[in-house]
Amino acid sequence: MSSFSADPAQPERDATARSRAAQGSVQLLETEPVDLTERLRSIAEHQDAVSAAHRVIASVPGEPLLVDANLPKLERALDNLLLNAIKYSPHGGIVTLSAEGHGDEVWISVTDQGIGIPAADLPRIFDRFHRGANVSGRTSGIGLGLASVARAIDAHGGTIEASSVEGEGSTFTIHLPRRRAGVDR
Repeated sequence: MSSFSADPAQPERDATARSRAAQGSVQLLETEPVDLTERLRSIAEHQDAVSAAHRVIASVPGEPLLVDANLPKLERALDNLLLNAIKYSPHGGIVTLSAEGHGDEVWISVTDQGIGIPAADLPRIFDRFHRGANVSGRTSGIGLGLASVARAIDAHGGTIEASSVEGEGSTFTIHLPRRRAGVDR
């Protein structure tokens, strides 16, 4: 399996996000505390209802997963990942939206059973206007979706990574800073 992270050095997320925001490369977001558990279930149910050819399922824990988020921007990023997963998966394929807490982070993953991404394309998959060699010219798109997803996640102080096996599917995993219950920011 090949994988790539949009932030392979994993630097101090908050300081890096503030630095990029100060340089004008990332706009600071107005955020609010969000429990992702029910929200992710709802997103998966909606996508499952509108996709006649695919199953979209949620795999989330029973306990709250709290983050500080700009919900419209985060949902737009998740919708983009889910729509890509549906677009590049075979008829009848299963797309899974999952989340779990990992220490000081919440990991959100979108996994498909689609065509996968060639290993040579993974290092550039989050670049603007880049499209995988196995989709370029075959399906609609101009290569802005994953770049906008990475930018939105970066603005939340998080990172995104992709792992894929060509011909078997892909997983995109978002790492967001976890909000501790009862903590004001």
